[in-house]
Amino acid sequence: MKVAKINRNTPYGTRTSLRVAFVSLLICAAWPALGSAQLAQSVSTNPPIVYVSNGGGGITEINTVNNSVIATAPFPSNANGVVLTPDGRRIYVSNRDVGQVTVFDAATNVPITVIPVGNGNDNLGLAISPDGSVVYVANQFSGTVTVVATATNTVVRTIPTGAEPIWITFSPDGSRAYVSNQASGTVSVVSTASGSVINTIFGFACPFQSKVTLDGAKLLVSSQCDNSLKVVSLTSNTVVNSIPSGPNPRGIALTADGTRAYVADWFSNTVEVIDVVAQVNLNTPIIVGFNPWGLAITPGGKIYTANFGDNTISVIDTATNTVTATLPSRGNPEDVTVSSTARPRILNYSFQAFDPPGSVDTVPHAINTRGQSVGRFQDGAGVVHGYLRQVDGSFVTIDPPQTTFTTAFGINDAGTIVGIWRDAGGAFHGFARSPSGSYTVTDFPGAVDSGFTSINSQGILLGNYDLGDTSTSIAFLDTRGFFTSFEDPAAAPAQTAALSINSEEFVSGSFDDPATNEHGFIRAPNAQFNNFDFPVADFTDAHQINDLGQVVGQFSTNFPIHGFVLSGAMNLTGSPSPCQFLSFDYPDSQNSGARGVNNAGQITGIFRIPGSPARHGFLATPRAAATIAPNTQCLATTGSAPNHHVDFKSFDFPGAINTQATAITPSGQIVGRYISPDGLQHGFTLRNGSFSSFDAPGANFTDIAWVNARGDLAGSFNDSRGGHAYVLSHGIFKTIDSPNATLPNITGFGISNAGDVVGVEFADNFLQGHGYLFSKNVFTSIDYPGAVGTFPTMVIDSRKIVGAYFDSNSTFHGFSLLNGKFTTIDFPNSTFTWITGINSEGDLVGFYNDQSGNQHGFIQRDGDFITVDVPGATSTEGNGIDPQSDVVGRYNSRDGKTHGYFLRCLACGHHQATGLPSSAQ
Repeated sequence: MKVAKINRNTPYGTRTSLRVAFVSLLICAAWPALGSAQLAQSVSTNPPIVYVSNGGGGITEINTVNNSVIATAPFPSNANGVVLTPDGRRIYVSNRDVGQVTVFDAATNVPITVIPVGNGNDNLGLAISPDGSVVYVANQFSGTVTVVATATNTVVRTIPTGAEPIWITFSPDGSRAYVSNQASGTVSVVSTASGSVINTIFGFACPFQSKVTLDGAKLLVSSQCDNSLKVVSLTSNTVVNSIPSGPNPRGIALTADGTRAYVADWFSNTVEVIDVVAQVNLNTPIIVGFNPWGLAITPGGKIYTANFGDNTISVIDTATNTVTATLPSRGNPEDVTVSSTARPRILNYSFQAFDPPGSVDTVPHAINTRGQSVGRFQDGAGVVHGYLRQVDGSFVTIDPPQTTFTTAFGINDAGTIVGIWRDAGGAFHGFARSPSGSYTVTDFPGAVDSGFTSINSQGILLGNYDLGDTSTSIAFLDTRGFFTSFEDPAAAPAQTAALSINSEEFVSGSFDDPATNEHGFIRAPNAQFNNFDFPVADFTDAHQINDLGQVVGQFSTNFPIHGFVLSGAMNLTGSPSPCQFLSFDYPDSQNSGARGVNNAGQITGIFRIPGSPARHGFLATPRAAATIAPNTQCLATTGSAPNHHVDFKSFDFPGAINTQATAITPSGQIVGRYISPDGLQHGFTLRNGSFSSFDAPGANFTDIAWVNARGDLAGSFNDSRGGHAYVLSHGIFKTIDSPNATLPNITGFGISNAGDVVGVEFADNFLQGHGYLFSKNVFTSIDYPGAVGTFPTMVIDSRKIVGAYFDSNSTFHGFSLLNGKFTTIDFPNSTFTWITGINSEGDLVGFYNDQSGNQHGFIQRDGDFITVDVPGATSTEGNGIDPQSDVVGRYNSRDGKTHGYFLRCLACGHHQATGLPSSAQ
């Protein structure tokens, strides 16, 4: 059993490899790394973000509100130039070592494509045009500039320039590009329309960075080899002044009013302040770190300076020209840029650090939907114990009797904890701890070592065992005493470590292939494997999978370890799209890893601060109303909008005269209702191509309205006594009756993953009904203010509910109820809006009538409405939506019949609804 492998990221065992790159002939010394970081963070909504490239690898990202290093985009090594598109959606980074530009999704920090440029190892600076349509890349030793079209991320032109081009600046209107040629001592003037050099400006000594002045009349160029800042007239394309600077000037920043320029002195530890109007050096150098390279200024007037020599970033307040903060970087920081439009998803989380009392090393492993987390910690005496962290932050030590080493690996929503313990003889065993604190010890039959790593809501146990060699691992399932072992087909023998099982019985884990490369895997309930790697990662470890199909884990790209979140894991039919990943870093950490994720999106994991080998635990909680869905637009180009509506599949319950789909689970199970030839309505489930009919006991009418990720059904039925709501969970049928005698009829419309139910209570007129939330056997009324009738249709938790209401003008509107606040949601220009559901990512589904009275389905994602129309249908209704924004519903064909449908969204990760029969059209 590979306990060491499962507990990767040991205090002294992280993988790091720093490679330092230099501009040709300009040599510097290396300096010690800074050894401090913060353990807690606060963030501001949509702050400007500073991006710093690192010669040692990675793109440091800084929240300018609090100077917190919020993330590091995973770049292998020797990152040089860095720019962002004007809309803040993409990051372009040059890699000098291999002649490439890597394109990142700025929201998720995930590399989405790599573009070859130059002769293979010489690109340095790069710039993006003001309209964001092209990126120019300076290929130093090729003597060329590569032009990349951002709409397609392809090379469209190569422009010969002077010798050793290393920097590019666009004119404000984008008609010119000014290329600094270090070796020839010139600046090439490029017409961007023709893609050719139309003029050459002489008079420099090793020119490097440049900036166009605010009035657009002059170009400031740092002239390294004669220690000056050259002033170029863009009317005559000649040098008109030379301002003395410090030794070997490089980076330049201009204040917002254009009156001052700040110039980094590479061969010193100073930044010069230049009066741009008077064109003089104010001779008031600001002391920063060693070998300042690039710098950039924020809209608020803070300058961030990359100090290559001592691996720091200096923050300068331009109001006082003093350094107000010094931040750590990953290693040899170089270029700096600022974006006011980038929206990193990591800002959607609040972070809390924790350690059990007396811990010198903390390793979390899993978290349940209640917010309880488990893991292990090492005390001051070197003994390793398991722990349970309660929702209130208190800790319980988990140690089975007579243990010498304990790791608590998993916890389900009932509070049962499983893990591994070691006896005095050195053998490992599995344990389960009940919520009351009693322990049960279990071993895989015939194994020398074994242990549990996870338990789901059905009580199915997951674990690993070995036959005496603890460097090996074979996975197993324990289904109420029935053991089944398994290995990933792509794994080397006895090199599969299973770490988590969810309520849908999907398993996540990691394996080593025969070449000892490590990958993540998802094992479906039918024993099919889907293996995956974080894009361009050296290794990928997959840890916990929740009921929504989100997997967390960790990866490395020749660099300290990062965490990740993978969405849509239960729907993979091949390698996941880069858009399904989120790179996940604990703020101000040296490295971090995600270990557990629950159905509410909370993440627990590990982090280390610079200069300390100890690990700490963290809890990351999504902020209210934050977007935590995968960034499905990350691969979209800047060209025409994608077609969001593709891959419709129509289906009918066998023999039915009317079929309607109402909901879909993350694993692709579809539920709904159908009408049989005798006119009676029944419910149905559709899974693995097979329909099953469902009727409530004694019912003459049954409706299935929703199914949650665990497979629990919610709906309504009628019998001789009247109308009732119900929940069917794990074979147990529970009737829900109205507690209000004046409202005897009740419907069930939606059910959360925690079992909360919403619906409507009414007397004789449904349109005058009142909404309710039924949670933990308690009813809470839900009424939209001033509405005639209120109809809640779906609940994420007790704080987030959606539905529809009927106003005094006899009009239907959609609504959301978030933390007690109602908001009306209507499809634009509609006369009728009904919201039928919401997924875990906050995407809405429903239907509306247009001004002509025609009915259409819709989804709303990130505030944008998308119409859903089945081709050839006379009307379409959207009813259910999964975490990938795939939709199910009903439509009417031209012959008047009603059918169910499944719609796969082009903007989402591609996957298959497992419920659909092969005969679906």
